[in-house]
Amino acid sequence: MNLCVSHAMASPEWRAAMAAEFNALIQHGTWDLVPKSSAYNLIG
Repeated sequence: MNLCVSHAMASPEWRAAMAAEFNALIQHGTWDLVPKSSAYNLIG
């Protein structure tokens, strides 16, 4: 099994699976976008 992210990103099947997962998260309202606050250390 290849665990290299760059190889995974080159796979159309992997990219399609990740897009489907992301779209499901958006459709189900998994998170809310909020303004950046200097009181928090944001990641991502």
